[in-house]
Amino acid sequence: MSKEITWEEALKKRYSEKSEKKNEDTKITGFKREFNFKRMNTTKKENKYYHTELLELDSKKILKNVTERKKGDDLAQRRNETFRGKESHKIINASYTVGAPTANWKSWDNEKIKEENLKRTLSGQNVKMAIETLKNFDADEIDSKMWVIQDFNNSPETLAKYMKLFKNKGNLDFITNKKEAKELEKFFSKYEILEEPKFDKKSGMSALVIGNKETKKVEVIFGASQGLSNIFLIGGEKGKRARQDWLQNDLPSTIFTPDTQRAAKKLTYQVKEKYKNGYNGYKELTTVNGHSKAGGEAIYSASHIPGLKCFAIDPAPVTDCGRWINQNNLLTMVPNMGNGFIAATEKVEGTEFHTLKIKPSVSNKNVFKTLALPVECNDKGEHFPDNEMSVDRLRELQKYANKVEKKLEEQTRYSNTKNNNIIENVR
Repeated sequence: MSKEITWEEALKKRYSEKSEKKNEDTKITGFKREFNFKRMNTTKKENKYYHTELLELDSKKILKNVTERKKGDDLAQRRNETFRGKESHKIINASYTVGAPTANWKSWDNEKIKEENLKRTLSGQNVKMAIETLKNFDADEIDSKMWVIQDFNNSPETLAKYMKLFKNKGNLDFITNKKEAKELEKFFSKYEILEEPKFDKKSGMSALVIGNKETKKVEVIFGASQGLSNIFLIGGEKGKRARQDWLQNDLPSTIFTPDTQRAAKKLTYQVKEKYKNGYNGYKELTTVNGHSKAGGEAIYSASHIPGLKCFAIDPAPVTDCGRWINQNNLLTMVPNMGNGFIAATEKVEGTEFHTLKIKPSVSNKNVFKTLALPVECNDKGEHFPDNEMSVDRLRELQKYANKVEKKLEEQTRYSNTKNNNIIENVR
């Protein structure tokens, strides 16, 4: 009778196996690849986006599927080398795709993330993390604030607009754009602006302190970068701040923690202290939010200050992500179905869940242990989600997570029963 090995032993064996020598002559007559988790076409309303028919929670079966797919990938690569010749070693693997300039970018620790992510999947950590994270976020709240999260930034015009909205207590009479008015009306139906918009001149960080009218809890929305084209505006405060966004913060964030993330953390702590015992009818800071540069600020703040949730959209790199981000408290939406302008997603094998990784970054420390939701982008490109479809996907993924949790409980009960039977037989 053959000895049954654990998934840890199988994984160790997989990574320790020696690959074929690259200089070895290889004759390949053809190859076939099958996708293990091909999405099913379905018209059932309850299976709008996600389904449990192909759910696999058995770690050994997951590893077997991954290994077989890896063999297919290796075979495809060897086939290409046979017909096209071998590529020389690349120090930097970067390419440019028209319309999606960062589509093929990968973080410096991409391969390490893949390996660690698989280990977390095989141990069940990723599935449990996804289920618990989705319990911590309200789709209606996200629906109400998504547009403002993407609209708010540090330009003088934007800060003036939100200052007026604060003083007018959400009166929209001066908003002439119908779409903008509709989105702001949705926002103010659930939230109100509690303080004057914040702007830190030294770093360029901007922030909006808001309150949930129903829960009386406090949140912070950090300001995103201005459009890249604004850096070419010569003279004036708007161009100056745009250059501050991109040159002083966005680009450096790929390598180290920029001033804007440190300033965001400082403000977050101040707001938390101000509202911890109640202030003007609101009590307790619960959530920080942000898109792009602001997403990085939100993640950095929540990762270094305990007790906070974080909602981010295609966030900037966070090279020093603190330990508090691993409390099932970060949800990220990644446009372009998981291949955004900055962020990307890694599949949790056997499920419809994904984890986060940020492409132009030297380190995805702790970030890769969090939940990411691939969503459609709008007509602005891969940096901006289709808000309506994104929220719809979130609701559907929450339904899917409930079904997965039930199956996980069934599997646990079955495993416990099996173990108890073994113990009784031994006795």
